[in-house]
Amino acid sequence: MRRPSPDISPPDWQPPAQEDGFTLHLRLITPLFGGGYEAREVDPVCIIRPATVRGNLRFWWRALYGGQYASAKDLFQAEAELWGAAALEKKPRYR
Repeated sequence: MRRPSPDISPPDWQPPAQEDGFTLHLRLITPLFGGGYEAREVDPVCIIRPATVRGNLRFWWRALYGGQYASAKDLFQAEAELWGAAALEKKPRYR
């Protein structure tokens, strides 16, 4: 038997004031799940973690452009150049 979805309402939240940065206005066509460390609880400080968004963008980048590379090594190098890699000291290009 399927459990009903919990009624989770997003908290009232305003982004912090920033002197430098940018704002994106996105329209979602699929559900976006985010939050904090506690399952089924909305984190009032970090509603959607930047690492989660970055991970989703990396996934779709691989899905769209992965076929252009001759090998997995070439794909990894291109991905690391654009998004950064934990094993490399080089910072991501988009920052």
